[in-house]
Amino acid sequence: MDSIEGWTPKHPDNSSQINFISDNGRQNSSIRINYSLGAGKYVAIRKDLPFSKFNGIDKIRFFFKATGNRNSIELELDDNNGTYWGRKWVKATGAADWVSKEVEIKDIWFWAMRKEQLGKIVPIVG
Repeated sequence: MDSIEGWTPKHPDNSSQINFISDNGRQNSSIRINYSLGAGKYVAIRKDLPFSKFNGIDKIRFFFKATGNRNSIELELDDNNGTYWGRKWVKATGAADWVSKEVEIKDIWFWAMRKEQLGKIVPIVG
């Protein structure tokens, strides 16, 4: 995540505000996210990536630095069928320096399916 190209903001309502810019990072550039929560409970940034980007990898690692109140960090993956997988780190923020988070692909959990997809459940083979 060293460029803001392709990233879009995501928030549940219009009372929350989010913006992001390129900034100095741990080694190169990073994405700085500034936000304020209104009635919504979260803000996020998202980027569409083809699943082919994940071929041959066994883990995802990212770095972040976050000051202020301790908040959760989530990594969420979703597909065109409306299936969501993810991993959550509770109260992960608040460190003054860069923190590394890493998750093996096998440890990314099934979270949900969009309501319109619930009638089309297919087995997940692990």
